[in-house]
Amino acid sequence: MTTINTIHALISKLEKVSPKLASLDLCSTVQDEQIEAERFEFANNGDEIALVGRALEQLPAPEATLRKMMTDLLSRQNFYGQLCEFAVYDWLRRNDAGFQLQIPLTGSEVLNRNGTDLDGLFEGRDVYFDIKGFGFEAYVREKFRAKLSSMVGRGRILIEGARDNSVKDIEGAFRKLKALATELQQNGIAKIPELDWTLRIPTSSLTMELGTTDPYRTAEENWYYPFKTSRQFHRTSAFVLVFAFSPGFNGLMSVDFDGSTGVFLRSLARRAFFQTKGDATPISNFDAAADPAVTLDQASQLLSGLLFLNFANDNAWLFLNPRAAHPLKKDRVPQLFDFMLPREMSIDDFFHDNY
Repeated sequence: MTTINTIHALISKLEKVSPKLASLDLCSTVQDEQIEAERFEFANNGDEIALVGRALEQLPAPEATLRKMMTDLLSRQNFYGQLCEFAVYDWLRRNDAGFQLQIPLTGSEVLNRNGTDLDGLFEGRDVYFDIKGFGFEAYVREKFRAKLSSMVGRGRILIEGARDNSVKDIEGAFRKLKALATELQQNGIAKIPELDWTLRIPTSSLTMELGTTDPYRTAEENWYYPFKTSRQFHRTSAFVLVFAFSPGFNGLMSVDFDGSTGVFLRSLARRAFFQTKGDATPISNFDAAADPAVTLDQASQLLSGLLFLNFANDNAWLFLNPRAAHPLKKDRVPQLFDFMLPREMSIDDFFHDNY
């Protein structure tokens, strides 16, 4: 099997599974370049290529929208988020969910006072949704590692220690890259105490990393994550925030040891729904584009549900918010999927947790 390692080779491979894509002639407008890391893995993953092909063929989107989606998928910066978007659209279609695509809304309808587009609206149901890539700690850690490794120039830097830090704290470590690179070049080892990380230059190709993960602590550290894009929350209708992920981008969920993935996701959803009760902090503290007149408590009530999709195996978890201003009731969920729930989806409405 031929290894795909350039953008144009990737486009050609995708065109073979999507005649609609072939008509866009992307090779004439997208610059060719070598691909690496997650884009390289995607380019050589037959299942994910097929997923994108199905989504492209089934989406009722105009050429300009498809071109924008593909440009994002091929870019280093937007690749992961766009792959997750395709994965959710594909999963919804395969489970007979009817939906409209890319819904333009005004500032009176969403928390973004300038208005925004939401990724979808379930047909015949007043339920909007928006899709985000679940880029938790492992994905941000890998971006940090890649940048540091390129600066040090001594191979793939090892990161040992805690695996349950907050994304915000890891992002803060990017400001120390220059000093850390210098320390590694001089000593072969560096520490980031606030993350409980030890960084090492590898001494052999067999060197292994040591780390620890606690799903409850990870949820506690990242409780704010659903509110980072609260500008998308709908003010007057039911709204579901959809997080898609592949275990390859999320170390905590790469192995579902003793149900740890479900434990983590439920804990995160529970904190988003209940920990925020009575909190008068402006939601703009978490998303600068969101209406500052809206509090965290009020914004949390605009979350009708959180849906998590592992697009590597179709496992899905839907958590419904009993405090929602526009609730999505458990008995209404089958209607979104032509009255037949996805086989691998669980639903938790926190019925006994709302006290």
